[in-house]
Amino acid sequence: MDGIDKNVFSNIIEQKSALIITHLYESSTKVYTHYSGIKGFLLGKGLIDNGYSTFILSNDDGIIRHNNFDYIHHKLLTEKVLMNFDLIVVCLHNTEILTPLHVNIDIFNKILCCKEKNKNMKVINKTCQYPIIMDNLGIDSYNFFDNIFLQTETTLIPSLILNKLNASDKLSVYELREYLKGQGIKSKIDSSEMTFDVNNDKNKTVTFEPNKDTINIVYLGRLMGDNGMDIIYLIKLMKRLGKKYMLYIMPGSFTLPIDFPKKKKSAARPNQHDELKTFIEKYEIIYHENNVSKHTHSENYYIEEDDYNVCNISVLPQYEYGYHFEVIKKMDIGFGFSSNKNKKVPEGSSKLFDYMCSNIKIVFEDGWDNTKYIEKYNFGKCLPLNSKVSEAVVYIEEVSNMKSDDIKYDDFINDHNYISRCNKLLKTTNS
Repeated sequence: MDGIDKNVFSNIIEQKSALIITHLYESSTKVYTHYSGIKGFLLGKGLIDNGYSTFILSNDDGIIRHNNFDYIHHKLLTEKVLMNFDLIVVCLHNTEILTPLHVNIDIFNKILCCKEKNKNMKVINKTCQYPIIMDNLGIDSYNFFDNIFLQTETTLIPSLILNKLNASDKLSVYELREYLKGQGIKSKIDSSEMTFDVNNDKNKTVTFEPNKDTINIVYLGRLMGDNGMDIIYLIKLMKRLGKKYMLYIMPGSFTLPIDFPKKKKSAARPNQHDELKTFIEKYEIIYHENNVSKHTHSENYYIEEDDYNVCNISVLPQYEYGYHFEVIKKMDIGFGFSSNKNKKVPEGSSKLFDYMCSNIKIVFEDGWDNTKYIEKYNFGKCLPLNSKVSEAVVYIEEVSNMKSDDIKYDDFINDHNYISRCNKLLKTTNS
């Protein structure tokens, strides 16, 4: 049985079985603080609900049962074992993720050999961007996958793939589907948005309580935008909002506005987290003049006489993904920036999904694909691209007076939870 326990091997053969491939060094003990690390597991949970015995390619020795998944060491995934899976899913598109899987364990060529022997096996891709790195590694990605799910309908397809289909350059998922439909061809490229676990309580109490005397705002995620000037924006925002409001920052990667040339830093590193915390909690509007870009509104970074001298901002530690919901749920308003100050991007913001999942009110700068859901489900208001602090002040004050009961939370949950996402994916794959 190639080193696999007989009962485990029979689970692969006798039941519907799926293999989730995230990255080479996946482990049952790995801790994630960002959505990108756990999206494969959310799909896996949906597959379990659909009756699949679900395995995770891992670097852990042997086979480890954890949270209803079987983490299986990649050395046990011989061709003899692989060919018995009904479904194999690749979940990350990044160069640093796919290259070791190909170079170190040759998993993609093994799967190709298995597909020739098991015509019922489905191999699908579910990533944010098209996994074009596979073509750079010598694997014909378009023919390798039976279905390719990218994050949104507006995600662009690489020219290399469009050329294979005799399609013009710069087509999105939706545009390619319509083009192929006109040719009488069903597109194998589709979209599958971000999702979340409807039961995000990880049965662990987070010892955090926000200020009971203020309206509490949370900012979750990276602070690298606008050469680090987004940090100055937040400080300026809180100086204008005053003592009635409190901002809690749950940081990811960041760039300090005083650093030139720019330096990407990570709040996961204690010394760098402390550096960010010290800078922000001094609430000084200081920056390197070279970090002020041409599109930055001057009102977002100049000091005014009626700015409050006391600025209510607290920088929190990072939380494991899942536990962080217990902090967000205690807040009143979630705040966020666009990815690009000048144009809308085809990707969605996972931070925005975290806010909506947590059922709190939201003020978020437009520019992401999923900001359309803020007003659709009555979560709050969408700031214009490249917004001004004065606009954010007005929006936050308006949203703070909204009734939380008006949020169409149940509708959002029903439309976007991991089970409905998985069901749609399986329906498309099997059609």
